[in-house]
Amino acid sequence: MAERPELLYDDLVPGRRFPEFCYELTPDLVEAFVAATGDDNPVYTDGGAARELGLDRPTAPPGLAGIWGRQAYLQDHRMPPGGILAGQDMLFSRPVAVGDTLRIQAEVTRRWERKGRRFVTIESTARNAAGRQCATVRVTAIWPK
Repeated sequence: MAERPELLYDDLVPGRRFPEFCYELTPDLVEAFVAATGDDNPVYTDGGAARELGLDRPTAPPGLAGIWGRQAYLQDHRMPPGGILAGQDMLFSRPVAVGDTLRIQAEVTRRWERKGRRFVTIESTARNAAGRQCATVRVTAIWPK
């Protein structure tokens, strides 16, 4: 398999939209995330705990948004070495249920230079199976190439 090309600063023009990315929130994925982070909130894995909070099903840990947010723009590319995460915001508008498949659209919203460094902001917006927006991840990075 050929190595994916690097995503370069010159390719990150404001308004650029990446192909829609689908991300399945399987129980196994959630369990692996919970094990890796130690965040064992039962609402992520226990249907009874989720129902006590008025949810139909267990809810995915919010931290997973950082993963799918990045994968949405790197699905066909790789990050050049030397990048620096300058900021990340996660905005949630509704719970994301375990078992859902998210449809994520990533878009370059801003690009600028300051003190010889090149900055980029990319927003990845997720919609659930019903087409409702559930979260947006905004990443600002110092882009290396």
